[in-house]
Amino acid sequence: SDQPAELEAAPTAPGAPQSAFRTELAALGDTVAGLDAKQAPDVEAKANRVAAIQPRLITTVRRLGKDVAALHAVVLPDRIHWLLTTGNFQRSIVVPIDMTALRKDVAAYRQAISDKAVFITDPAGKLYKTAFEPVDKALRAAGVRHVMLSLDDALRYLPFAALHDGKDWLAKRYAFSAFRAIDEVQTGPSDGAEWRVAALGASQGGAGLSPLPAVPAELNGIVRADGGTGVLPGVVKLDAAFDRAAHGSAMAGGFRVIHIASHFALDPASADKSFLLLGTGHELPLSEFIKDGRFTAIDVDLLALSACQTGVPRSDQNGAEVESGLAELAQKAGAGAVLASLWSVADESTAVLMQRFYAIHAKGGVSKADALRQAQIALVAAQGGTGADR
Repeated sequence: SDQPAELEAAPTAPGAPQSAFRTELAALGDTVAGLDAKQAPDVEAKANRVAAIQPRLITTVRRLGKDVAALHAVVLPDRIHWLLTTGNFQRSIVVPIDMTALRKDVAAYRQAISDKAVFITDPAGKLYKTAFEPVDKALRAAGVRHVMLSLDDALRYLPFAALHDGKDWLAKRYAFSAFRAIDEVQTGPSDGAEWRVAALGASQGGAGLSPLPAVPAELNGIVRADGGTGVLPGVVKLDAAFDRAAHGSAMAGGFRVIHIASHFALDPASADKSFLLLGTGHELPLSEFIKDGRFTAIDVDLLALSACQTGVPRSDQNGAEVESGLAELAQKAGAGAVLASLWSVADESTAVLMQRFYAIHAKGGVSKADALRQAQIALVAAQGGTGADR
């Protein structure tokens, strides 16, 4: 076998490798505890991430599937500690890095994507080489196909599926998903036949934001309502019908999926200035969700935010403020999974991606993460069209 010796030994003789891993993890915990607030304003979150890596995590990951891995990142000024857990072993992969330079590279890559740069594989390949190549080798050696990410610092902004190894995109190899608590994760196939969708959309723009002409076709391609040709049963609330009342009814209406296709403007400095654009052209402030707790999604299997930058704020932040975003808030409110974008997305290609995602998942036998991976691959192959950004 060409697997590293420690990987082969782990399932049958985990003692020595696991002991070494625990020693290294303890040293990392001491290092994190010694950081000052200037070096790491989110030092408590880093410490919690290290503390979460317990031996029992192996059993938890094993329950999720033999090809699943949990990957925690702990970022220090001069290195990234990637803490890998599979169903058989745990190991640490340390990647030396200049974190200041990496933040700039991540921001530059996201900008290149937004600008639809021609030579997009160049920055994608640079980030792969700089931050992820050793991890990729370990994942391949372990036969991993689904990578669950718990990220740190500017790595939160990095689209791992869109990294390039010099031959192909990582989306071809892995289904990536992010998680907050490993015990809440479900990676197996979910029953798409049980999905009923509340699809809410704003196509006409408003509040200084551009119209999104592909939204009606996007929603009609997803929802099979009023004799439509969509994939799943449900209801569509478009434009004037997508008001505050419709939003509230969708949250409380027993829908397994809530799909929102609109603009979302996120200000990392203020929840009061962050808002979702309703179909009426009015703003629904993020602060309303926070203040009165009306944003509940306890029975929602998936909240799809087909909107601009719903997953992440400005790229000049260090990542600690991401948890104030709508996607993170939605998951905290009880949604089983959240699908959100990391950058401004083209209106037409977003519609195609979302329709393919639901169609693939509705066939059954695949997880949400893998359905998304397959939809992304299909879109890349088709070189999807462009349109107004959300």
